[in-house]
Amino acid sequence: MGTLTIRISDDVERALRKRAAQLYGARRGALSKAIEEAIRAWLTSTPNEMSSGGKVYKAFKGGRLIAEAPNLEELADKLKEMGEPMRGLRIVREPAPPKERRIGLRILGRRLT
Repeated sequence: MGTLTIRISDDVERALRKRAAQLYGARRGALSKAIEEAIRAWLTSTPNEMSSGGKVYKAFKGGRLIAEAPNLEELADKLKEMGEPMRGLRIVREPAPPKERRIGLRILGRRLT
């Protein structure tokens, strides 16, 4: 069993302690049980963000969202199941990939001596 040391604001702590006491009583371990339950709920509620490193791919047609998935393969499978033609779709990744910026001279395959 792991041990974590965290810092939260005073108002969140008061609300957490009050809610834990309501649900589990004022006995030993009630706070740990409440926090573990909250963390489990958070982990299961965000599967796309967790499994894809935060990336979500969305397909739009005419400005309307048609489908979304954590990777391009799943997005393509969803669109095929829906019978949606690939023509005219706009695929967007959120968050957008970083723009690559290169400054300066680049010489590949040669060494200057």
